[in-house]
Amino acid sequence: MIRSLLLLGLLGASLPAHGHPTQPYKSGLRRRTVDLNAYRLKETAEYTNKAAASTNKAVRLLKRDSYVDTATELVKSVVPGATFRLVDDHYVGKNGIAHVNFKQTAHGLDIDNADFNVNIGADGNVFSYGNSFFTGSIPDESPLQKREFSDPAQALSGATKVLDLPVTGDASAEAADGTETYVLKGTAGAMKDPEARLVYFVKPDDNLALTWRVETDILDNWLLSYVDASTNEEVHGVVDYVADATPWGTNDPDEGKRQVVTDPWDLETSEFTWLSDGKTNYTTTRGNNGIAQTNPDGGSDYLNNYRPDSKSLKFEYKWDATLTPPSSYADASVAQLFYTANTYHDLLYDLGFTEEAGNFESNNNGQGGKGNDFVILNAQDGSGTNNANFATPPDGQNGRMRMYIWTHSTPYRDCAFEAGVIIHEYTHGCE
Repeated sequence: MIRSLLLLGLLGASLPAHGHPTQPYKSGLRRRTVDLNAYRLKETAEYTNKAAASTNKAVRLLKRDSYVDTATELVKSVVPGATFRLVDDHYVGKNGIAHVNFKQTAHGLDIDNADFNVNIGADGNVFSYGNSFFTGSIPDESPLQKREFSDPAQALSGATKVLDLPVTGDASAEAADGTETYVLKGTAGAMKDPEARLVYFVKPDDNLALTWRVETDILDNWLLSYVDASTNEEVHGVVDYVADATPWGTNDPDEGKRQVVTDPWDLETSEFTWLSDGKTNYTTTRGNNGIAQTNPDGGSDYLNNYRPDSKSLKFEYKWDATLTPPSSYADASVAQLFYTANTYHDLLYDLGFTEEAGNFESNNNGQGGKGNDFVILNAQDGSGTNNANFATPPDGQNGRMRMYIWTHSTPYRDCAFEAGVIIHEYTHGCE
C-alpha cells in the first residue's frame, strides 16, 4: 500500500517566476522555413447531430441487436457500395453512448483520410454520426498486383527533401505488421525509426492518390507525410501530432497562495494513486498517468532527466518570485506540473476520457484501450521559449507535453505554474 502523499503547490492558481532562458535544442521543423499550414488536410467531414438522426425514420429502422451492427448498417446506407473496415477501438462510455469508427478502404488499402464515426445511444438507436468517406472514382486495378509504386525508403527521402526534415542517412526498409508497412532503419535525426505505410489519400482537388504515409517524430513535430508513391517528389498532405499553444502576449497570471494537499487523487479514476502503476510504487514524480521531469537541454532522454524524489512522499519545495535561474526552483516546477496534469487526468476521466476512449495511462487495468502511454511531462524544456506544446500520437503511444520558460515579461515566467497552459496542452491529447 502506498504511503500518504504531501504536495505543496498551486491549486488551480498561477504565479509568476524569475528565470533565464536555456539554450534551445537544435531540432525540429518548427525553426525551419517550411510552412506546414500549406500541407494541412482539407476539411471534408459532414456531421449529423442527434436532432437530425432521431427524426430520420430511415435511420431509426437501422437498429440491430448490437451497437456495432447498427453502426455498420448506417455506414452501408449512407455510402452504399463503399468498402470499409471496422477500427478496433469501439466502446460504450459511462453515459451509455457507444462510439464506433470505420476506415474506408480500396483494394485492401486504407484511404487514410476517409473516416466514418458513429455514436449509438443507450436505447440502441443512432445518436449522431460524422462522415468523410470518399465518393469519387476508385481505381479499377489494385496497385498491389501491378506493384507500380516506389520504394518506401525513397518516400522518406522525398519527405525529407520537400519538408526539410532533419533526418539523415541511407534508409533501408524492414517489413512490419500490416499490408505494405515498413520500418525504415539506418537513419539519424528522429526520435525513433521512421515508418512508412502504403495508403490512398484524398487530395485537396478531391482526387485519389496512392501515397506512402511516412511517420517521422522529430521532437518539435511528429509528422504523418503523404508522399506520392509514383514520384516521391510531391507531398499531398501532412498531419502533425504536435500542437503548440497560442502565445498570450500580455497575459499576467493571477497571484495565488500555495497550499499543501494530502492524497489529492481520485481513486475512482486513478485507482493506483498518482505514484504507482499497479506494479511499482514510486517515490518520485512518476506514476500511472504521467512522468514529470526537467528537460533543460530540450532533448529526448526523459527517463534519465532530473525529477524530485522523496522517500517520505513529501513533495514540498521552496518557491518565490525572487528565485533565479529556473534550475533553482526545478523541484517546485516539476511537482506543480505533475500535480496539475494528474488533477486534469482525473477530471477528464469523469468527463468520459477513459481507457476505452484512449486516455493516457501506463496500466489500463483491464478497462479497455491500449496502455503503456502515460504522458511525458517536461518542465523547463529548453527546446524553445514563450510557448508550450503537446504531441498526441494514437492510443498506445506516449503523449508528450513540453513546457517552456516565458521571456516576454519581467520577470520571466515558468508556465508549469500556469494551470491554464497545462490544461490547454493536455486537452490537445483528447482530440
